[in-house]
Amino acid sequence: MHIHLQEGFTGQPVRLRVNGTEVFSGSPKTRLQIGLAHQVECEVGDRGAAVVEIELPDERISETFRVEPSLNPYAGLSLDRQGKVQVKLSAEPFGYV
Repeated sequence: MHIHLQEGFTGQPVRLRVNGTEVFSGSPKTRLQIGLAHQVECEVGDRGAAVVEIELPDERISETFRVEPSLNPYAGLSLDRQGKVQVKLSAEPFGYV
């Protein structure tokens, strides 16, 4: 599974968990030229749906969602101007220019 932190990340602490296991902890910043802050690859096996949690503790933001990696192995996560997590799922890799 591929998780991309995309728009709206400004260096605040972020933690990602997949099926309860932390797969990323850091302070990513979105590169405005390409709309990407960080990419994470993780194995989820053949368990069916994966539970993905993103947490921004300083912002008191936490969002959990389910992904079916066999159908949509790419998840793009962005923060909108209101601080809400936007999730974009895709069967194909995201294109960055």
